[in-house]
Amino acid sequence: MGSALDPAMVDERLDRILKHLYVEIDATDAQKQQLAPIVKGAARDLLPVRAKIHDARRQAVELLSRESVDRAALETLRADQLRLAEQASMRFTQALADVADVLTPEQRKQLAERIGRWHGRRG
Repeated sequence: MGSALDPAMVDERLDRILKHLYVEIDATDAQKQQLAPIVKGAARDLLPVRAKIHDARRQAVELLSRESVDRAALETLRADQLRLAEQASMRFTQALADVADVLTPEQRKQLAERIGRWHGRRG
């Protein structure tokens, strides 16, 4: 856990996920050509976030393992993680809106239902 993900493997996994999604929402060829770059671009942009989160976890463990607790360093780490989460959230939201622009209202409804099933309709 925490190891770097191979971008080629991520790309292959996204291809499989998108293939299933296309069937579920009955995507046109034009939509497929638009959706893949949106999803893959967002994934490429967000992959480094994963590495930074794992690095921050390692840093937190290191800070807590020291003889004395450096509260300022912990606060800096916390603030950095909040900024990182905000950036990731913004990028994800941008991709979600871009995907929504490509889909019809009915397809967006189907996608929302699919996401609800993925997440067990929690909330």
